[in-house]
Amino acid sequence: MIHETVDAILAAEEQVARDIAQATEDAKESVLQAEKEAERIRSEVVTRMKSERKKSAEAAIADGEKQYTQILASGKQNAQRMLTATDLGPAVDYIKNKVIAAYVDC
Repeated sequence: MIHETVDAILAAEEQVARDIAQATEDAKESVLQAEKEAERIRSEVVTRMKSERKKSAEAAIADGEKQYTQILASGKQNAQRMLTATDLGPAVDYIKNKVIAAYVDC
């Protein structure tokens, strides 16, 4: 009976050692899988962020070009309006009189 009890204790200790070894291996495998999953997620995020950054840059460039075109068109309209509205007669007469005075009336 003592022999059977000792054998049962030894068998239980061996089972515990096997269980601990299996649990250790399972834990290592879980950590490895978690690291792989974390790397996959990180890689996806980096790829997605690069794509989003590219889209944002393209949108900003397009918006900048649109604003540039609008500002340029507005400036051209204002310049044309000023040219149309400005009476050049007095300026032409002034310059003509200065040229005549300088080169004709010497």
